[in-house]
Amino acid sequence: MGSTPTRDSRDLSRDLASTTTVSTQGGISKRQIGILSPALLIPLACFAGAALRLLLLGSKSMWLDEVRGLEVARLGVSRLWLGQSEAYHPPLFYILITPWISRVESPFLLRLPAAIIDVFSLPLLYELTRRLINRRSALTSVWLAALSPLLIWYAQEFRSYSLLVFLALLATVALVDLLRRPRLLPWLLFVGTMVAAFYLHYDALLLLPLHAALIIVVIAGGRTQFRSVLAWFAGVSAAALGYWPWLRAPGAVRFLQLLVSDRSYPARLIERTLGIGYTTLLPFIVIGAAVLALGGAALLWTGVRRFRPHLTALPTKPGVRTLAMTVFMVGLIVSVVPQGYTVKRHLLIAVPAILMVFAWIWPWERSNRATLIVLLMMSLLASVINVVFIPKPQWDQATQLVLDSEYSREVVVTSPTYMSDPFNFYARGQVPQLRIHDADPSETLMDASDTYDYLWLVWHTADIGANLDQIQAWLNQHAQFVRSQSFYRIQVDLYQLP
Repeated sequence: MGSTPTRDSRDLSRDLASTTTVSTQGGISKRQIGILSPALLIPLACFAGAALRLLLLGSKSMWLDEVRGLEVARLGVSRLWLGQSEAYHPPLFYILITPWISRVESPFLLRLPAAIIDVFSLPLLYELTRRLINRRSALTSVWLAALSPLLIWYAQEFRSYSLLVFLALLATVALVDLLRRPRLLPWLLFVGTMVAAFYLHYDALLLLPLHAALIIVVIAGGRTQFRSVLAWFAGVSAAALGYWPWLRAPGAVRFLQLLVSDRSYPARLIERTLGIGYTTLLPFIVIGAAVLALGGAALLWTGVRRFRPHLTALPTKPGVRTLAMTVFMVGLIVSVVPQGYTVKRHLLIAVPAILMVFAWIWPWERSNRATLIVLLMMSLLASVINVVFIPKPQWDQATQLVLDSEYSREVVVTSPTYMSDPFNFYARGQVPQLRIHDADPSETLMDASDTYDYLWLVWHTADIGANLDQIQAWLNQHAQFVRSQSFYRIQVDLYQLP
């Protein structure tokens, strides 16, 4: 690859100017961005991002998946490896959190590592954008990420998604180094971070098509060396070998069995949403994904090869800028709608790439300053709405209602049954629970009438249990309704048993 004596020769975008479809002329001056220099804007973005991620961090209730992560970690890695305690995730997150949960209990401290890790992702995104595009776009991307409502939402959860985004960015930075000049250190970093990401979450597999798209752009531009692509392929192969022990583990086998069966969570979600059996759709999903991948790769290759001379000017086209603005606004709206979290979290790993594309179209320069300020203010507003006004399922308040009651000989039934985990997190065994797994709960409820006088039915309104209708029908027929209270996504009903 060719190089120049300037500092920007370190940027991959300089080497691949005809490939990455951006202009990398020069750096950033104070005249272009105003009074503040990049040396101040970057830490200021990180500070703003940290403040939003720490804002009211422990104020929202712990919800099902957060509490479930605690329970799985406490059961030990051996049960996880055997697929006895968790079926939907690899083991690394639970291994990492075990020492932490043995020392802390409050929601704030439990969520603190995720918030901190997400802040460390901000300078990584800046560096990645700088290498692939330029410094002006890098400033836009780091500010967009700092104020991103979606990134902030998951940075405030006791889950693995913030660490996954961090590892994905680190692996991509290492890949960019490999594309510039294959060396052992970035190759080892790439392999290590990819293996760690694979062991952290199955969504890390989405890195493969994202990296493949980058490789296609590089090759189609004709400005890379064969040994760089070979180093990437060797790195992916080495990461696959490192992942192989888990793929053979009973825990991974159980996940694959659930994934292709009607018992999996995606199967229940699809059937509840579309009314179509998952196994019926599965062949079409697999074929459609393969066609989409191959078609997308061919389209990307053809587009870069054919329109390479015109791609540099693409960000200046009014239509392209309007489209990017529209997509960004829709993304902000979707980020604050309290629905679709299953889809949102699985797409989180692609958010940095989306922000980079937008930053390429809207770089940080004087002509864009007014527009970017408006967009950043809107992003800030959306983030504040997410943090301050949109709650998580209010298990803390629902549980406290039960604990504060003056009724004696009472029992709790949660629906679905697995919702007993977040209830127990706050109840801490202070009230007995009755677990009902049978499709016909009448016999279990009748037996409970001999022991208890009152029954609390605590059910999650957004995740209706399979036998909730039968439980409610029996209670309405045989028990006397006493009171009811609604919380966010939780309903608490009290009955006096016969």
